[in-house]
Amino acid sequence: MRDATEYRKPATTSAAGYQPTLARLYERFDAIAKGRAPAGGPDLHQLILERLASNRAFAEAEGWTACALERDGGSGRLRLIGVAPSAATRSVVPDWTAADAARAR
Repeated sequence: MRDATEYRKPATTSAAGYQPTLARLYERFDAIAKGRAPAGGPDLHQLILERLASNRAFAEAEGWTACALERDGGSGRLRLIGVAPSAATRSVVPDWTAADAARAR
């Protein structure tokens, strides 16, 4: 019998070489929370945090300021809020994929 610690699936999106969209991650998270999907696989909360961190890094490189994580309704989904370079008020930072980031450069 194999030791469970011998092989571990990649736990991060960067280690897996795949970047699902934030909407896709939340779809999966909601399905698990409602019991419609098994919870096996990588830690979705960690993947969501990594995705938001990636979006924050890209947003700040594009000139966004005052970026911060907030929860919808105090206990809902996390979202990244900031001030776009051409805006005066705060708004939700878009979910940029690696392909979007490459096109913008």
